[in-house]
Amino acid sequence: MPFAPGTRLGPFEILARLEIAGLGELYRARDHEQQREIAIRVLPAEFGADPDRLKRFEQEARAAALLSHPNILAVHDIGTDARTAYIVSEPIEGKTLRGALAAGALPVRTAIQYGVQIAHALAAAHERGVVHRDLKPENILVGSDGRVRVVGFGLATVTQVESALAGLKGVAPGVTLGTPGYMSPEQVRGVPPDPRSDVFTFGAILYEMLTGARPFAGDTPLVTMTAVAKEEPKIPADLQLPPVLERLVDLCLRKKPGSRPAAADAARVLHDLWQPAPPPPTAPTRAIAPLPSPLPAPPAAAPAPRPAPVPDVALAPPPPPAPEAAIPEPAPVVAPPRRRLVPIVIALAVVGLLVVLVPAVLRLLRAPAAPTGPAEPIATMTMPDRPVAEFALSPDGRLVAFTAGDGAGARQLWIRSLTATGEQPLPGTDGAAFPFWSPDSRFIAYFAQGALRRTTADGSGAPQVIAEATASSAGAWNGGDVIVFPREGEGGPLVRVDAKGGTPAPVTDLRPGELAHMWPVFLPDGRRFLFTVVGENTRSVHVGSLESSERQQVLPDASGGALAADYVFFIRGNLLTVQPFDAERLEARGDAMPVGGGAGEEAVRAFSLSTGGILAYQTGPPSGPARSRLVWFDRTGMEIGTVGEPSDYGDVSLSPDGMRIAVSVRPPDTAAADIVVIDVATGMPAPVTSDPADDTAPVWSPDGRRLLYASTRSGSRDIFQKSAEGTGSDALIVGGEGDQVAYDWSRDGRYVLYQTNQPRIAEGGNFDLWARMLPGGPSFAYFRTIREATLPKLSPDRQWVAYTSFENGREDVYVSRFPRPVGRRRVSARGGSWPRWRRDGSELFYVGPGNQLMAASIERGDVGTPAALFTLRAKADRGYAYDVSADGERILVNATGDGRVARPIALADWRAQVRR
Repeated sequence: MPFAPGTRLGPFEILARLEIAGLGELYRARDHEQQREIAIRVLPAEFGADPDRLKRFEQEARAAALLSHPNILAVHDIGTDARTAYIVSEPIEGKTLRGALAAGALPVRTAIQYGVQIAHALAAAHERGVVHRDLKPENILVGSDGRVRVVGFGLATVTQVESALAGLKGVAPGVTLGTPGYMSPEQVRGVPPDPRSDVFTFGAILYEMLTGARPFAGDTPLVTMTAVAKEEPKIPADLQLPPVLERLVDLCLRKKPGSRPAAADAARVLHDLWQPAPPPPTAPTRAIAPLPSPLPAPPAAAPAPRPAPVPDVALAPPPPPAPEAAIPEPAPVVAPPRRRLVPIVIALAVVGLLVVLVPAVLRLLRAPAAPTGPAEPIATMTMPDRPVAEFALSPDGRLVAFTAGDGAGARQLWIRSLTATGEQPLPGTDGAAFPFWSPDSRFIAYFAQGALRRTTADGSGAPQVIAEATASSAGAWNGGDVIVFPREGEGGPLVRVDAKGGTPAPVTDLRPGELAHMWPVFLPDGRRFLFTVVGENTRSVHVGSLESSERQQVLPDASGGALAADYVFFIRGNLLTVQPFDAERLEARGDAMPVGGGAGEEAVRAFSLSTGGILAYQTGPPSGPARSRLVWFDRTGMEIGTVGEPSDYGDVSLSPDGMRIAVSVRPPDTAAADIVVIDVATGMPAPVTSDPADDTAPVWSPDGRRLLYASTRSGSRDIFQKSAEGTGSDALIVGGEGDQVAYDWSRDGRYVLYQTNQPRIAEGGNFDLWARMLPGGPSFAYFRTIREATLPKLSPDRQWVAYTSFENGREDVYVSRFPRPVGRRRVSARGGSWPRWRRDGSELFYVGPGNQLMAASIERGDVGTPAALFTLRAKADRGYAYDVSADGERILVNATGDGRVARPIALADWRAQVRR
């Protein structure tokens, strides 16, 4: 029964009932003790009659009451009065988002404005360990000033009663059923929700705000939940929304929780989209303002750029509203909170970092020429929300440019100052890779979308194309505006081009046994440059010249050479190393001294030097066995999802239906691998083999019911067969002396292709290609060579075999007819290995020099020009490190690295590093 005005509910006096659709029994009330007006939401009568449910509600509500955020309705108190349970909050006014959606889709800018505030609220709650679990338009308030507040945190138990499924029993403590149409797929399956479940629901709400329709709808709750579990809603193309906005909605609505962005990432993307105009350059870019630098910015230094606004024409907004209905600036928090840290800890950490970082960097900038200071890093930079792919320190030592993904997964170029917090994206740099600077620190060159491009460090103006290129390393830019860079992603010599644009011309030439020239760095004279020569199993640093093709090796067994005063820095093994260097005589002298990394420690993965004395370097896992991840990429190299948990994975192989992955996995503290099958949808592994021997190289049968694999259980490596379910015995298919490894099973089930050295053990053990007829048929030699042939892959129509051969003294990919190797054509231009066919046979993928994933079209044996897709950061020491989806649009990679764990960039005085 509703309460009349004047009724006392605990210490509160009811003033009037509030009619806000979707919020149930709600009252405006007076708190006489605190002398303030409040809102009271009376909970269903079932709560007062169920002590267990009431206790659970009180626990959740008290946790939610600790949340303090402008976009979360503040909870003041909870209580009971004569078995009436209620919750006390700040005053409520306005309408629910459900009411705002009554007329259909919202204007796009309004949807973005509401969305960014909702995402901020979720991010703040998730950081405190609070999950909403029943987010829906009815739980979102929109004030007359445009301010959005999310209600219902901690009220998950309430929604069990109020939802359409309230009659269902047996709900476990702490688990909410949610509301059909706004539940996540895992909630539909009965899995307890977590922050990623809220993100899915947020995606559904964002979809509804943009389209006016629910993404999942049905005549009954069961039909609706089935849609949530199975359907893939797409925003209608005629809405012409910004691509990054559509991408964000798509990512939020991914079925697998691990493929969704965090709420903080979603907030960042929406905030960048909503930003109507760049603020004055002095405006802070984060909620916590950086400490001002006492150094005046030199003319070459640029202010931190701002993200580009969403063009009005792209958003197609309605006519401007009346002044009182204008969309306001987002609620006070304009930057999403950091994950896993409460706001006050973030503030203290940032201030603490600045106290250390700013004076340290300023000391480096002002340091005298004489080397001083310790040899260890004096500060670190960490971008916890943006794991860095590549980075480059500006020559003046004030900025670092780096490539990283945004909240929606798109990779682009970012800038960060060494004397302030916060990083900013550079507009128009989607897909950026391998950045490097102009000598005056005003411009940044990078590779993206098949071209070498340049942009300004302050983000002003549109990026410009310099030349067509698909590179595998950064380039070098001298004072005469000449750029030297590796033009071809699959390997090749270095070329030169004018920094303003032009036709590239070769500046080095490949010699026998060389696959690629990479990582050029100019010497002080601007004519000569260091560069890395990549061979099949070697790397060395040479000096080249713009004036001739002559060159000189200066550092064997090294890569990435860079000169600083009278010293050369380079990577040798896991070590960042420095050695005295005579730039006139082109000689490395004295002893090489390690700077960082090494066996048993983190390995140095990349480094960069400024002319003023700053060394920046980043560490990563050392070489050797390491945990890796199974990651989905699109053809541009954008990470779009993961499968399962990190482990020491080896070969990967997708099942014919694409629903399972067969992979070799090395358990901890063992040298032998087992075969495991992982469900793509759930990430759950199921063992297939468990023998103490080393089991590797899984190959699926055409029907997906069996697996071939190589095993050392009989001493040498032989081919066995077993059920993909892990049941039954292991059947020997091909055995004997030497090693036999299968790499394909024809689609009609008649042939197994494998490599073996059995007939040639006495000749040195080189591999040839053989085929075995099934069931129980003979084996026959398919391709024999005086060199070696490996990794056979049969085309889907069984007409061609792709394989790797060393006929020209290096690895190259070829195709030949089957069952006789006639009509041979070379696919790779400058080396390659690890071929895989697209399922329809129209394309062949392989790995080229520099770990570039290449793709070449093939029609009736005619091979097209290979195109570089992206650089594979793959675990290549344990067999096939990638596979391709049936449509060729997604690449599954056994990826090295730490996933989304941010690796810090260490800052040091390189002059102190060489003072021993």
